[in-house]
Amino acid sequence: MSIATLTLWVGTMFIGQMTPWFLENLKPHGTFWLFALMTLPALYISIKLLPETKGKSLEEIEQYWISRKKKNS
Repeated sequence: MSIATLTLWVGTMFIGQMTPWFLENLKPHGTFWLFALMTLPALYISIKLLPETKGKSLEEIEQYWISRKKKNS
């Protein structure tokens, strides 16, 4: 959890420090499209790689990941 938190804060710092540069060099519309493109990998992962968990118990979700791990081994 600490590594995830560190990564989040580093990413937030990077975006905060680079946004003025982006706005100056890419202009507002370029900055918008850059940030929009940066969301595409997260969107792909959310739609294609992560399973639907609505209505499933924790045990069912755990079993899904265990069975998937065994298939890949």
